[in-house]
Amino acid sequence: MTYLRVRTPLSELIPQPKMDLLLENKPRAGGRNNTGSIVFRRSGGGSKKFLRLIDFRKILWNIPFYILNSVKDPTRTGYLFLTCFINGIIAYVLATEGINDSQCFLTTSKPGFFFVGNTVTLSRVFEGCFIHSLEKRLNFGGTIARAAGTHATLLKKFKYNQILIRLPSKEEILIGEKTITTLGRVSNINHKFIRLTGAGQLRRLGVRPVVRGVARNPVDHPHGGAGGKCQVTAWSKIAKNKNTRKLKLFINSYIFLSRKKLKKKVRK
Repeated sequence: MTYLRVRTPLSELIPQPKMDLLLENKPRAGGRNNTGSIVFRRSGGGSKKFLRLIDFRKILWNIPFYILNSVKDPTRTGYLFLTCFINGIIAYVLATEGINDSQCFLTTSKPGFFFVGNTVTLSRVFEGCFIHSLEKRLNFGGTIARAAGTHATLLKKFKYNQILIRLPSKEEILIGEKTITTLGRVSNINHKFIRLTGAGQLRRLGVRPVVRGVARNPVDHPHGGAGGKCQVTAWSKIAKNKNTRKLKLFINSYIFLSRKKLKKKVRK
């Protein structure tokens, strides 16, 4: 569960409470399944990590909550806020850029609460605003623009309760106006400038070394040995000039401008 109720009032809470019930151990499988065979290559153990259970569905509405402190989840690029509602419920949410601790926010669909960090329905957002943690479908929780520094943009509102959204990948889709979203962009916008300085950092993150296919023997990889070959995977499947995205019909029907069409326009 993503909520924890405390009985002490907000004024008596310590600055950084220990929330063991909101933590979940991430198993270090090393890329192996229940039978022990490798299903995900180049994956190692890495350091021990604990997942923070985050509230993406925003079940509690019209209840103000305060930010206690900001934390860093080892499995996410952006920061998290440890929030406390006025009814004593504590939960983790994604941190929004430009917000400090000890501020009050609200999850509501009422007009007049258009502030950065508030969670509102998509119909209340103005055109051209930055949003994140956007729902694809109603009551499924925020799934779009959750990485560090990312945001989606509301381009235009159409009839029949459809709103045009530009994703971080420059793709444009249509989403219903009753879905919820958070105003602003995700925190830690300088994450893309981080450069790893040693191989040990990748090993602690769970990444094992990679051996090129051309450096292997012919029995180990199709690229091994002498002679030129086309770019294929270790299982002799074409790795270049092939679609890698599989969309369902109900998702494909809502795409207004795909990434593939956008690349063709740029080339022209």
